[in-house]
Amino acid sequence: MIVILNALYKGGIGKTTQNVILTNQLAERGYRVLFIDFDPQMSGTRYLSKKSTEDALFQQKNIFEAVKMDDLEANILNLKENIDYVAGNEFINLFESTLEGKDISVDKRHLYFKSLLYPIYKKGLYDFVIMDMSPTKSAMNIAVMTTATHHIVNTQSEVLSIEMIQKYIDDIIELQTRHDVQSEILGISLGMRDRTKLSRHAVTLVQQYFGELVFKTITKRKSRISEYAATGYPEKNNRGLYNVRDSEALAQHRLLTDEILTRLQLPIAKRRWTK
Repeated sequence: MIVILNALYKGGIGKTTQNVILTNQLAERGYRVLFIDFDPQMSGTRYLSKKSTEDALFQQKNIFEAVKMDDLEANILNLKENIDYVAGNEFINLFESTLEGKDISVDKRHLYFKSLLYPIYKKGLYDFVIMDMSPTKSAMNIAVMTTATHHIVNTQSEVLSIEMIQKYIDDIIELQTRHDVQSEILGISLGMRDRTKLSRHAVTLVQQYFGELVFKTITKRKSRISEYAATGYPEKNNRGLYNVRDSEALAQHRLLTDEILTRLQLPIAKRRWTK
């Protein structure tokens, strides 16, 4: 089971959008995917499910309930074929105080979410877990980072985002060395907000500094994709095709998914799975 965290300590860079798109594209290719929303704002939950964050279903089953119950599987919801998810919850920021009431030593709390995922891993329920977390450094997010088997560093072609890349990578490396966390930095995903000279220069700098770690596909900000935050990920028609606007908008993300699977040495498309 491959556990991917696509993140950076910077908000507004499109990480949730990319996580939701990646989840759907992996599922379309036949992979079984579990999406877990660790962000108290619940953007990923709303984006993926097309439901209000106030939906009664999310009050009953969510990531904070999973922490209180020490049971992730009991809080899994089904979205559609090949996609299940664990909804976010605004109280997940109480992670540290909640763990204080459990018999878990401070030096082991970074392993908490990894332990919650272990029973699911043993059952072989999913090929991928895609995790979405808030853009901050915290004890909870360190536990999320520890859970990942593969990291994608997500950034935009802007100075404030690019400045955070090395800091975020350094924290991943510290987890690998200090706590013997077995994980891999799969790559750096670059997005462009616009086509200005400054944006192009920023992209060139990242490519020159980080070299082969940077994915070749650079996603461009599309107005159509921005609409998905309100309308949800698009559905295909009865012929199994997106409409023209959606197909064009998602073209670069399809290429990025190809790159991700290639780096993981997995087939671009897997035989369809049926229950």
